[in-house]
Amino acid sequence: ATGSGADREPDGATVEPSTSPAERRATLKRSLLGPRFRLGLALAILLAGLVFGSMLRYEAIEAKRGLHVDEAWSYVIATGHLGSFQKDGESAALRGTWVRAENWKDLWLSERPFDFVRISSDLARHDVHPPLYFWLLHVWILLVGVDFNTGPLLNLVIGVLTGAALFGLARWLLRDPLAAALVVFIWSVSLIPRASSSIARMYDLLALFAVLFVWLLLLATSAQRRPGKALYIGLALVTAAGMLVQYQF
Repeated sequence: ATGSGADREPDGATVEPSTSPAERRATLKRSLLGPRFRLGLALAILLAGLVFGSMLRYEAIEAKRGLHVDEAWSYVIATGHLGSFQKDGESAALRGTWVRAENWKDLWLSERPFDFVRISSDLARHDVHPPLYFWLLHVWILLVGVDFNTGPLLNLVIGVLTGAALFGLARWLLRDPLAAALVVFIWSVSLIPRASSSIARMYDLLALFAVLFVWLLLLATSAQRRPGKALYIGLALVTAAGMLVQYQF
C-alpha cells in the first residue's frame, strides 16, 4: 500500500525517499552559502587580515634604524620633559656646545610617573597638540621603556583594535560579515596605514576614534533601531576622546 509519500517496509518502518544528485548538490550549496558558514569564513578572513597586517607592520618597525624628529618630540613630551627641554634649549644648555649623551637621554626618562598634569601643562605652553595620545604613550613607556620601537609597538596594538572596530562598522553598512572581513583585510595590508604605524605619533589612535565615531553615529541615527542612553554616552565619550587626540577631530 502507498502511504503519504514515503515507502513502508513490512514491519511498518518508514524509509525516506532517496534524493537525487542534483538535490544533494543544491543542499550542499545552500549549506556552504548559509549564514553560519559565511560568518565562520568572515571571522577566519578577519583574523588572517589582522595577523598578516600586524606582521607587515612589525616587519617595518623592526627595519627602523633611526627616529623621525617628530618621534623624538613625542618621547620628550610623553616623559614629561617638554618644559625642561624648552628651558634648556632657550638657555643654550643643550645646543651650541658639546654635552654628554646622557644629558639628551635624560629627556627620555620618565622621572615622575603618571604626572599627566605636567604633560598637559607643558603641551599648553609649548606645543599645539592635545594630550590624550601622550598620556597613553607615557603609560606605555612605563611598561616597556623607550627605544626605537616603543611608539610603533603601541600603534601595533591600536591597529588591531582599529581593525576590529572597522569590521563592526563595515558589517553594519554592508549587512554582510564576509564583505566586512574583506574590507578589514584590504585595510590591514594597505601601505598608508602600515606607514603611519611605524612612527611614534597619534595618527593610529586618531584613526581608531574616527572609526568608532562613525560607527556609533550611524547606530545613534539609524531608523532601524531605538538607541539607548548608553549609545549616546559612548558617542559623547568617543567624540571627546577624538578631540583630545586632534583638535580637528
